[in-house]
Amino acid sequence: MAGISSQSSGKMQNKKRYNGKSVQSQEFSDASGLEWTDYGARNYENQLGRWDIIDGKSEIYYTLSPYVYAGNNPVNAIDIDGNLFIFVNGFMENQYEDGLKHNFVERHNIRAHDNCPNPFNAYSPDRNFYRDGPKNNGESFTYWEGVDKAYENQYKDNNAYYTNGSFTPRSTADTRFNEGEKAGADLINKLDVGEITLASGETIKIVGHSQGAAYAAGIATALANSKYGGLIEFVDYISPHQPGDFKNPNKVVGRQFSTKSDLVSSKGVLAWLFGKSKYKKIDGSKWGKQRENYDGGYGGHFVGTWLNDLLNFWSKSGVNVNVIE
Repeated sequence: MAGISSQSSGKMQNKKRYNGKSVQSQEFSDASGLEWTDYGARNYENQLGRWDIIDGKSEIYYTLSPYVYAGNNPVNAIDIDGNLFIFVNGFMENQYEDGLKHNFVERHNIRAHDNCPNPFNAYSPDRNFYRDGPKNNGESFTYWEGVDKAYENQYKDNNAYYTNGSFTPRSTADTRFNEGEKAGADLINKLDVGEITLASGETIKIVGHSQGAAYAAGIATALANSKYGGLIEFVDYISPHQPGDFKNPNKVVGRQFSTKSDLVSSKGVLAWLFGKSKYKKIDGSKWGKQRENYDGGYGGHFVGTWLNDLLNFWSKSGVNVNVIE
């Protein structure tokens, strides 16, 4: 139709083209241009079907040219900007208490299933993966106290997903790890079908806090035993609960951030009541930061107490730290 075709006069130019990325064209005074597609990290040469610079993650893919697009498999993959973060929160007391408000008959009628193995416990957390912050059964909740955004900022990665790693107070690390493996299998399926996307050369970074640490280790283990195993950049365990009762997967970088004064996971009545958690090193991980004491936040258990220490750790590790006022 001539009136709305690309040949019509006064037409609106569509800059968003292939993969929804902006085309760099007609930027010169003579109306000519480079005709590149801007992916943020790199520009894509449309006419050549190649990138203009090498892949920043090329060392991970020794068998591929650093100039190929979508892992040289454009039928099944696309390239996006950013990598992939998975944030796994820990225990949510209000969610647990809401589940216990059901009366005996209601609890008895609840079917046992993967996320609620005890029919007399109505607490059934949502284990899905969400883009717009942590959610439980459709309702958003606050948790990360700025730590998630700090990770995204420092690693220049806004492709983040959240999953709920909260369990009952006396759950075992084995239970949380096993559930994490199931969540990892779900994540693999979402990656396979393109529901969650990764670009060529992108890495996966997983951060788990408190109860969510064992759950995060389960997710990482499932990924490590799949075709995505080589893409895991690290798993960070922040204030991990029962750290001596689960393992970081082989050939995966695991970094532990623990405080000896932690009243939930290191010592004290709460640590004893909730799974006899003790200050230990996670098998197969390395120390990111050990703190002797911390005033407040249950002795340094709360995730927000780690923000400054994480910034210092990243700075010493060679990550360009950008402090947001």
